[in-house]
Amino acid sequence: MTPAMLASFERLLALLDEPESIPVLAPLIQREIHYRLLQSDQASRLRQITSVDGQGYRIAKAIDWLKLNYTSARRVDELSARVRMSVPTSHLFSQVAECHVTCRPITCCNMQRLSH
Repeated sequence: MTPAMLASFERLLALLDEPESIPVLAPLIQREIHYRLLQSDQASRLRQITSVDGQGYRIAKAIDWLKLNYTSARRVDELSARVRMSVPTSHLFSQVAECHVTCRPITCCNMQRLSH
């Protein structure tokens, strides 16, 4: 992390002391952070994660869907179709996501290790 990017994050956090300034300044600082990320050595990774056709985007869509439908019965084939993942990948992802929500981290790690 560059000093300039760190300064941007510090300014964003400092807005917590000025709640009335958040609606005006936060979007500007967030835009600056996005700019600095795109100018960093991690820019290609960020583009890959946010690409609409990338797996990172599909995982983000799956997380959003799981959040909205957490209390209802979930069908893995529906999740797969919605986020364009194979059924086995979606099934594994939904198990891991559910574990992270309902279990302690060490329990989740142990379950993942046992499933491999």
